[in-house]
Amino acid sequence: MPKYKLTYFDIDGGRAEPLRIAFHTAGINFEDKRISFPEFGEMRSDTRFNSVPVLDIDGAQITQSNAISRYVGKMGGLYPADDLQALYCDEVLDALEDISPITSFKLLGCRER
Repeated sequence: MPKYKLTYFDIDGGRAEPLRIAFHTAGINFEDKRISFPEFGEMRSDTRFNSVPVLDIDGAQITQSNAISRYVGKMGGLYPADDLQALYCDEVLDALEDISPITSFKLLGCRER
């Protein structure tokens, strides 16, 4: 089995929380590396697309949270094998991505400008 290391900010929630939940739900062991914002500044240029979360799979680096989510779902048997059912899952993931800025804005108590 591959060795997984998920790197994200030392916060609850955010883009890595669904990934952590998926790993735990699927029963897949992973290292949950939590970093500070200054640490991210130091490592940013070493990540693909200059972003986190980063999933390291035996040295291979992936940085897009939805791609990681789908991968973990497939590895853990949480993702449908049927193409149409998988498409429905993709539709929901993408819809959640669309509303993420709106819900984050409201949840953080930010004011509109």
